[in-house]
Amino acid sequence: MSTSVDSHTTVLIVGAGPTGLTLALSLLQHGVKVRLIDLTLSPHEAARGTAIMPRTQEALAILGVMNDVKEIATGPLQMAIYAPDGKTILKAFDWSQSAPESPTIPFRQTASISQHELEKILRHHLNGRGCKVAMGLKLIGIAQNDQAVTATVQIDEKTVDIKCDFLVAADGAKGVSRRLLDVSFLGETKEDARIWAANVQVPGFDRQYWHRWGDFASAATSLKPIYPEPWFQMLTLGPQLPKEIPTDLPQTQALFNSISKRSDLVLTDVSWVTEWKANIRMTDKFSVGRVFLAGGPARCHRDRSRSQSGNGLG
Repeated sequence: MSTSVDSHTTVLIVGAGPTGLTLALSLLQHGVKVRLIDLTLSPHEAARGTAIMPRTQEALAILGVMNDVKEIATGPLQMAIYAPDGKTILKAFDWSQSAPESPTIPFRQTASISQHELEKILRHHLNGRGCKVAMGLKLIGIAQNDQAVTATVQIDEKTVDIKCDFLVAADGAKGVSRRLLDVSFLGETKEDARIWAANVQVPGFDRQYWHRWGDFASAATSLKPIYPEPWFQMLTLGPQLPKEIPTDLPQTQALFNSISKRSDLVLTDVSWVTEWKANIRMTDKFSVGRVFLAGGPARCHRDRSRSQSGNGLG
C-alpha cells in the first residue's frame, strides 16, 4: 500500500456531522483555509436529534443558514398523550417552553429539523464557499510536532498524508480519532436505558401534534412529524422494550400496534432503524498538542435523541 503526500491546509476537520460542518463554515467566514473529510461514502438520511435550541439558532443565524432552516423546520409542537384506547387524547401540553419576549433573545422557541436536513443545508452553504466534503476517507493515523499535524487517511487501497496546521476531530463518540490520540472516555453506559428509533412514513396522519402512546413505566412510543411529509420520527422506550429490536417494516408496524393499540394507522416505509443507549461520558482532555476534540469525541450524554445541538453547537 503506497503513501502519497497531499497539499497542506490550515485546519483539517475529521467528521462531517453538525459539529464539523458548522465549524468549517465558521472558519471559512473568517478566512481560514479548511478541508473536511468523512469516513462514510455518502451522507446519511437519519433524523437523529431533531431539536435545535434557541442559542444554537443564534449560532446558525450568524453562519447565515438560519433562514434556510426555518423554511423546513417546525416549531415546538404540543405533545398529545393518548388514552389506553389509543384514539382519545387525554391531554396536550407544550413539551418545550418559550423564552420571554426580549430584544436580547432573537429566537424564543425550539425548532425541529432532521439532522440530515440540517447537514444538507450546511453542506450547501459550504459548497457555495468552495468547500466540499471529501467522502470515503478513513483516518488511520495522526502524527504531529510543534509546527504541524500529519493525518494519514486511507482511500480505497492507497494511503494519503494530509498536512495541516491544526486538526479538529469531530467524528463522533464512536469515531477513531480519540483512540488514535489515546485519550480516555470516562463515564458509564446504562444498558437498561434504551431508546429504539426509526424514520417512518404514516400517510394521512395528523401532523399538528407530537403523538405519544403507552406508559414510560412499561413501554411508550411516539410519532413526531419531520420534513418532508409523510415522514415521522418514531421513538420507543421503556423497561418492556423488546430485547430484539425491529429491523424491518412488518416488525416496526407490529411494535407500534402493540403499544399504541391502533390498527388503523399504516406505516408504509421505515428507514434508519437504530437502538440508542444512555452513554454518559467525557474525555479527560479536549486537546492533544495541535489536535482538538469537538462534539461527540469529547463528550456524550443523555438526551441525544431529543437535541442535536447539545454536544458541538450552540
